[in-house]
Amino acid sequence: MQKNPITQRTLIRRHQVLEITGFSDSTLRRRIKSGLFPKPSSSTGGRLNLWLSDDIDHWFDQIAVERSLEAQA
Repeated sequence: MQKNPITQRTLIRRHQVLEITGFSDSTLRRRIKSGLFPKPSSSTGGRLNLWLSDDIDHWFDQIAVERSLEAQA
């Protein structure tokens, strides 16, 4: 069964990103700053950072590809 991209897109809050990735807050900030993790897609007044679930999924996919390539080397 194929996912419907419109219904699967959600906004994820910072605490959810931390829970999903297992990162600490400082690690998340450091990775965003260095470009190793996607920046929030939305911010409401600078206090609420939101990521698109698609961005997080894509990041996980990139990690999987990198690990697969490393295993083949």
